[in-house]
Amino acid sequence: AMSTEAHREGFHGKPTLDWDTLSKYADGVMCGTACLSGPVAKHLLHERDELARHGMARLLSIFGDRLYAELHTNGLDEQVVVNSRLISLAHDMSVPTIAVTDSHYLSKDTKTTHQAWVAMTTNSDLQDDAGVFQGDHDYHMMTEQEVRQALSYLPASAVDEAISNTVSIASST
Repeated sequence: AMSTEAHREGFHGKPTLDWDTLSKYADGVMCGTACLSGPVAKHLLHERDELARHGMARLLSIFGDRLYAELHTNGLDEQVVVNSRLISLAHDMSVPTIAVTDSHYLSKDTKTTHQAWVAMTTNSDLQDDAGVFQGDHDYHMMTEQEVRQALSYLPASAVDEAISNTVSIASST
């Protein structure tokens, strides 16, 4: 229902949820703090700590103990900054962390196939270094070891906690 409403009512080039919609359909839903554009990370990135805290508090008021702070493994410079700051905020607000991989394809071996599919569906050129094929990032399902490597700049105890919480969630569903 939440996804449908995001497409029907909140569509602004991509599905969008507002706070009222989140509240309306939150019962029984687990929530993560989202990507760099989310209500916490976008403020942490620009050192707007009070706004980040406000975003986290608002999510907590809606989801309670079903809220998790997402430590993303994408390796973007901005993500490294956010992950480091998010650990501290999550700890201060008693929000558990989880490790998150942005997976668009199964394995490193299928990256080229995925890029070809994206090129066909977006009428893009595979040789184009801008836009969708920019950078040397892999978006495959990561093994635990790959996640640990991707987050190795963080304290080992924080990575252990995030992975343990992720495994607990996966085992409970």
